[in-house]
Amino acid sequence: MISVVALWRYPLKSAQGESLQPVDVDRQGARSDRAWACIDLENGTVGSAKHPRKWGRLLEVAAQVEGRNGTVAVAVAVAVAGRRAVAGTAEADAALSQHLGRPVRLTQVVPEQAMLPRQLPDDEGLVPEWMSDATAGQEVTTEVQALGQVAVSWTSAPCTC
Repeated sequence: MISVVALWRYPLKSAQGESLQPVDVDRQGARSDRAWACIDLENGTVGSAKHPRKWGRLLEVAAQVEGRNGTVAVAVAVAVAGRRAVAGTAEADAALSQHLGRPVRLTQVVPEQAMLPRQLPDDEGLVPEWMSDATAGQEVTTEVQALGQVAVSWTSAPCTC
């Protein structure tokens, strides 16, 4: 038997998530999980805590889905004294830009040729196999394949865990 101990959703990539009681789940996973991303307006890269020096302050941002329509409210709790704004508005973009120290905007659409900066771990054994041409500790920028949820395969096979 499989037991679910806790469910979390992260409406904004690399921001704090929210604990869920009931949640709508479809073939893509929990509805509204990673539905929004932060884009750097100077270079077009997607914000990700995978590069903590550049984007680590996203981890101080809280995001939660409010209401049945899927609107995501973003709260920048530290630098903006808990000010809340709705994702996709100029107010949310301004609050995040101020908090992150660079011009950004929130989007649900993957920009063409979007890139994601990341800082690889210093341990060679932790560099993903698909990045075989990279070295430990290296800063790399990779193409973003998609924002949002990763597809989940549903099967009726018995659990062998």
